[in-house]
Amino acid sequence: MEEFKAYLEGFEKNIPVRDRAYYNAVTRPVYEQMMAQIKAAIISGELKENEGLPSVRAFANELKISALTVKKAYDNLEA
Repeated sequence: MEEFKAYLEGFEKNIPVRDRAYYNAVTRPVYEQMMAQIKAAIISGELKENEGLPSVRAFANELKISALTVKKAYDNLEA
């Protein structure tokens, strides 16, 4: 899957734009980062309506993270 936009709505306003991606990478759990990036891709139109996301296993393998992390992100997005 293509890399999603790094700068998302709701980031702390006092952090310079160039530092936001790094700040979030070290302070937010991976599943929350995934959720934010997926939401941003939807808002920006990068992900279209009815366009499916990769399977949990495929996405986890692509990102080299645990399938449980991907599942947690997907489950929270569905809630």
